[in-house]
Amino acid sequence: MNATVAQSLDMADAAHIVLNTIRRPVIMVDADGFITFANA
Repeated sequence: MNATVAQSLDMADAAHIVLNTIRRPVIMVDADGFITFANA
């Protein structure tokens, strides 16, 4: 596995942890494609 794939998997794991902690996640994507998390 190369470093880029490993980094992507780490980011996916971090996002999964964040979404599991928020009971009702709202996921917003801005015009640049960045994801923002907020509680509903």
